[in-house]
Amino acid sequence: MPVNDIKRDTVALFKRCLRTIWRTVKSSHADEAIAAYYGFRTHAALLAALPDDAAIHQVEPRPQALMDRLEEFGYRLAGLEFERVLRLFHAEILGRINENFRRMVTETANDNRT
Repeated sequence: MPVNDIKRDTVALFKRCLRTIWRTVKSSHADEAIAAYYGFRTHAALLAALPDDAAIHQVEPRPQALMDRLEEFGYRLAGLEFERVLRLFHAEILGRINENFRRMVTETANDNRT
């Protein structure tokens, strides 16, 4: 499985996507499940590894750990729904990348300042 870089805003975006698809999942349960997805035992441990927005932490995503954690909280969620969460998350990430790229193209270069 590929290794990904994450930041706090990436985790928040993933949570938004998860709760968009699975509206019945409580906020705190989503936090804990996402921590498991990124290989952490708790949400607090995940946040400690990402102390600020500049910090990047490399992780190996664990989809089954997310599903297992949500089942521990009493949710019975279909794996296909998780695929929808991932598709939405990736679409949002690509949208952010495209928006940043569009901004770069429209900004003038400042490399000729004197």
